[in-house]
Amino acid sequence: MLRRLLVFLIMVIALQVEMVGIVPLMANYRLCAQPVQYRHGDWVVTGTESVEDTTIILDGNLIIEAGGVLRLTNVILRMEQSSSGAYQILANPGSSLVISKSTIEPSQDNYRFAFSVRGANFVLTESRLKGVGIPSMSGLMISETDGVTLEANTINHGESYGINLYNSTNLDFHGTGND
Repeated sequence: MLRRLLVFLIMVIALQVEMVGIVPLMANYRLCAQPVQYRHGDWVVTGTESVEDTTIILDGNLIIEAGGVLRLTNVILRMEQSSSGAYQILANPGSSLVISKSTIEPSQDNYRFAFSVRGANFVLTESRLKGVGIPSMSGLMISETDGVTLEANTINHGESYGINLYNSTNLDFHGTGND
């Protein structure tokens, strides 16, 4: 009798945890229970920030300003938006954006977001970009940079032009695919 009661309580607790959104998620590279962060409004990085093993629902733009450093490792970043193309990721001149073993995607399958790296240090390794780019424009736009590493990534750009690279030096591309 006590054992049945214990099993029942565990099931009730598990259902309550699922109802508030704290559920085990499958990351691209391993199974893990990732905490979920909700960010409303623009996420502006001016200092050094590192985020690991987390799912982030961002209802706003991600902007890395000059002097800002953002490192995302094993992160699922979902761009929450009210209409396709409403938000963007922007790494401004003098900033640094390092993304590893992560997925960046819109929260709605048919929506898109802009992604621009201009004059910033940019590293994208073993990651996946899905829904990046506005139709008839660039998916991932990289310009005026001195140091870009793209290695073992998948970039799903749909109707956009994939990766647009111009006026940049010291590029290192390995095994990055577009579809």
